[in-house]
Amino acid sequence: RSIAATEKSMREMGDKISDSDKANINAEIENVKNAVSAGNIDNIKAATEKLTEVSYDVFGRVYQQQAQQNPQGGYQAQDTGNYGYEQPKQDDGVVDADYEVVDDNK
Repeated sequence: RSIAATEKSMREMGDKISDSDKANINAEIENVKNAVSAGNIDNIKAATEKLTEVSYDVFGRVYQQQAQQNPQGGYQAQDTGNYGYEQPKQDDGVVDADYEVVDDNK
């Protein structure tokens, strides 16, 4: 989970996240930034995993609360089926196109 995606989810969920949960997530974001600055791969991985764990816990609770309040629609800000997280679009190199086969021998 990237820092930018986590911050975006926090903005989208806004006041549905408690101040203490926001503080916990922001602390983990700072831990990741500090680990990146230090350049230790093991620390970066550990800090990133902890950020993912904390943010999924917080965002999951928000999603569950929304689902209980609105059983038909779930989370309203962005109902992607994955706690409001956007999956990055990947270019698979496939291009959709219409074509016609022309036989030059006819």
